[in-house]
Amino acid sequence: MALLRFTHVFMLQMGRTIVSSLAHSIDRRMARWILLYHDRVQADEICMTHEESRLMPGVRRSSVSDALQP
Repeated sequence: MALLRFTHVFMLQMGRTIVSSLAHSIDRRMARWILLYHDRVQADEICMTHEESRLMPGVRRSSVSDALQP
């Protein structure tokens, strides 16, 4: 039963990731990836390089810089 639940949740998350990658702006995609990362590390401090933050949503480094500006 637990494996079925895991598979179901995993497939939902993958579907949302695909939709997000296709339909949303870089700002929304970066926000989503940061929230997902935050949930996984279970800490308030996130240590991530520019390269890592570029690879997660699959964008250029300059797009990450623009999205992270206040």
